[in-house]
Amino acid sequence: MMRFLLGAVVGTVLFAGCSSGVQQTPNLLPDPSMAPGREVESVVPQTAEPETGTASTPVEQEEAEPSAPAPDQPSEATVVTGNTEFAFGLYRRLAGQEGNLALSPYSLSVALAMTYAGARGKTAKQLAYATHLAHPPGQLHQRFSTLQADLKGVDSVTLHIANALWPSDAYPFKADYLSLLKETYQSPITPLDYEQDFRRGRRVINRWVGKQTKGKITNLIEPGVLDTLTKLVLTNAIYFTGNWAVPFDKKLTKRLPFHLSEQQTVKVPMMADKRRLKFYEDHEVQLVELPYEGERLAMVLMLPKKGNTLAKLEQSLNGDLWASWAGSLNPLQVQLMLPRFEISSAFKLEEQLKKMGVLDAFDRARADFSGMAERAVLEKQGNLYISAVIHKAFTKVNEKGTTAAAASAVVMETYSAPAEFRADRPFLFVIRDTKTGTVLFIGRVSNPKNK
Repeated sequence: MMRFLLGAVVGTVLFAGCSSGVQQTPNLLPDPSMAPGREVESVVPQTAEPETGTASTPVEQEEAEPSAPAPDQPSEATVVTGNTEFAFGLYRRLAGQEGNLALSPYSLSVALAMTYAGARGKTAKQLAYATHLAHPPGQLHQRFSTLQADLKGVDSVTLHIANALWPSDAYPFKADYLSLLKETYQSPITPLDYEQDFRRGRRVINRWVGKQTKGKITNLIEPGVLDTLTKLVLTNAIYFTGNWAVPFDKKLTKRLPFHLSEQQTVKVPMMADKRRLKFYEDHEVQLVELPYEGERLAMVLMLPKKGNTLAKLEQSLNGDLWASWAGSLNPLQVQLMLPRFEISSAFKLEEQLKKMGVLDAFDRARADFSGMAERAVLEKQGNLYISAVIHKAFTKVNEKGTTAAAASAVVMETYSAPAEFRADRPFLFVIRDTKTGTVLFIGRVSNPKNK
């Protein structure tokens, strides 16, 4: 059998396998943390858990090929729309976890798109459905390439996006698959000898990840993930650092209460300013957008109104609601209070993706990744399937700006009474590209004192 691992902010996909002499057991998954030769088996669900308020997933019956996007939409717009829906769908799955959260849905979308390039049949359809990659494959990867080039062109901030392939030096992957990822996703290819020294492979990949993220993401691939059966690792890394267009004055930062709940508060460094910012509020939520230098990237803060709950706000989030809120932001004088915060998060996302409809890709009998290797190779050396999906992210916000996000801002004085945005209780944040609408990072600050 072969398996592969997927991750993001850094994103990674790992393939491994066993010899053709090993009997394949349908509908069972190995524990990727176990050593080769030892397995912990669990039944794979046959149907995905439908999203709240949506129809049941189409993976339960024969599916039509993903439809082509509307011809009057810009090519990148369809990718961005799908990525945004996937971003909030995945976030809703993760929101039940306690504490601070940070993830890069864009990074994970790229890693999954590179995986989708090698998927075929029902495996490809399930990936397309769950991740909203509803585009003809021949067009999809070019659109991702165009979007990536557009994002790399952002100036005034540092936005670094990198992809890489780490195939086994002894495994015959299809040349056209490797060529597609190398040319379309600008992914250098570095063969590694996993059979003889998978530990060295782990060190090499983790060093690359650390370098691409300026040391903010370390040890992406932990001990026990790679083994002698590893055949391919795909990685995507994204790093952002940018200064606010108008930095906060450190002299105005004071230690003030942050309300973890109605009963519990902690004192944290609270930044403050009054400036003209894009702002929106209704009876349930307040939004304010803080731009970075260059006025291309920005952080949007979302704060539930008193009487509403953060959990309710999180579960209501979807692409349409986000588009409505973002489109309703208008310049207004705002009295802003925002805590400094720093968040590191790590996730294993296999179960969340299964519930979103990615079933066959994790099943070593049903997975179809014949776009990566010839069927004769898969039959002889074992079938490819996803064994794990790993995601690590880091976000830091202070008076100067943000590391892991981007944007810009303009200060103007007016005579109207300012709106108040006082983030002294748990809130959400989104870092987005205001030109394309791409959601680069999304997260939750439950306690600014915790990292």
